[in-house]
Amino acid sequence: MANRTYAQEWLTFSKKNLDTALLLFNANHYEDIIGIELQQCLEKLLKNELMNA
Repeated sequence: MANRTYAQEWLTFSKKNLDTALLLFNANHYEDIIGIELQQCLEKLLKNELMNA
């Protein structure tokens, strides 16, 4: 599988983490989990960028 395909997968996973964080934030639930989801989102975005480099 090409690096671009892997990079796209990381981007998709990152979007899911961001969506989860937004859903929890809007529902005013589990503030500690929001931070974890955002950290995971950023980590996956970085992996995406590194694979595209």
